[in-house]
Amino acid sequence: MTPLLALKGKIFLNSLKKPDRPGQRVFFFLLSVLFMTGLYFWVRRIFLYLVSVPVIGEVALVRFLALMIFIAGGMALLSTMLSAVSTIYAAREMRLLSVYPISSGWLFSVKMLEAAVYADWMIVLAGIPFSLAWRSIYEIN
Repeated sequence: MTPLLALKGKIFLNSLKKPDRPGQRVFFFLLSVLFMTGLYFWVRRIFLYLVSVPVIGEVALVRFLALMIFIAGGMALLSTMLSAVSTIYAAREMRLLSVYPISSGWLFSVKMLEAAVYADWMIVLAGIPFSLAWRSIYEIN
């Protein structure tokens, strides 16, 4: 692991230790769990409706899931490009990091990984209810 990745890990761990208002993290965690649960039941209801359509239900469900994957991929691509501009080129730390004896390839790789994580974490998290609903419809273990 490079020192730059270790530094990013320390920054993340220190942000978790940062004091905040009492109960703020618990409130937002419970709010996100409520949102994800609601999204799961909403998507499951759509999937159950599509499966119940007599002739084209299975095909419509597969097409709907393919459309959702296509939309999520497009969102991930666009948000990664926008996040990369601010993370790689507009960051104040880049002037300082470019002076250190770190190869430009490693620096770009770490910053690109950071941009991808910033841009795609919510898309991946929102995909969990879709995959769980798909799993519950087809009873996949």
